[in-house]
Amino acid sequence: MSIWKNTLAAAALASVCTVSIAGTAAASGMLFAIDPFSNSLHQIDPTTGADITTTTMTLAGETINGGNGLAFNHLTGEMFAILKLQGQSTRELVRIDPLTGIAVSIGDTGDRFAGLTFDAMGTLYGVTGDGASVSESLFTINTSTAATTFVMSLGNGNDGEGIAYNPDDGLIYHTSGIAGGSILEAIDVGAMTVTNIPLSDASLATEIFGIVYDPMQGLLLASNISSNFLSITTGGVVTDIGGNSRDLRGMAFYTVSEPLTLGLFGLGLAGLGFAARRRKTA
Repeated sequence: MSIWKNTLAAAALASVCTVSIAGTAAASGMLFAIDPFSNSLHQIDPTTGADITTTTMTLAGETINGGNGLAFNHLTGEMFAILKLQGQSTRELVRIDPLTGIAVSIGDTGDRFAGLTFDAMGTLYGVTGDGASVSESLFTINTSTAATTFVMSLGNGNDGEGIAYNPDDGLIYHTSGIAGGSILEAIDVGAMTVTNIPLSDASLATEIFGIVYDPMQGLLLASNISSNFLSITTGGVVTDIGGNSRDLRGMAFYTVSEPLTLGLFGLGLAGLGFAARRRKTA
């Protein structure tokens, strides 16, 4: 009788672990953004743009002067960032824990990158800024070595480059400043095409340099040079959500890793197997 109770308990453990952790993973999407002029990493409210927490970024042996790009790889559960380091004119690719701010260097990208995003297959893309040697261009970046591979020249606009992958349509959205506003483009990497998307209020969207796609709301979230926090539909409708106290560069959502759910579920199954073996040998 006790063996049967143990079997039921193990099954319950498997169920509880799976439901509770899966629920946490689904609900724990946190929006982070990098300050371009300091070593601060901010968790912000995606509905208001207000700060929730501020964390100091650290990289062993280096002084961080700011950050540009931020991107989360949903396949590995890792966050990557582009940092501006003291005494280095080009940008450093790092892996960063957004909860502690501790960064680990991957390598020098060899140019001045302004934005990052991962696609659905886990490929990291970067866009260079106007001050880069190869400016306003899209590259892939190796997450193990920081080596870059040219994809295409963009060229439209000027200051404030940003990119965000939209898993709902498979396109990369690109922003770049123009006089009195910004442009928004949809990049189809497979077809190597770029489509302009007219903005409903280009002046409000002046020089966007922080952008991310929010799958929960089905739209882009962006920050501009005037510290406005915006939502932008993929059709170009711009809405001012509110102000924040600083400029925000790269933005990315961070979520709890799915393998954790499977691991705890596996522990529950292991308990079932152990109970079954005991029953057979009893």
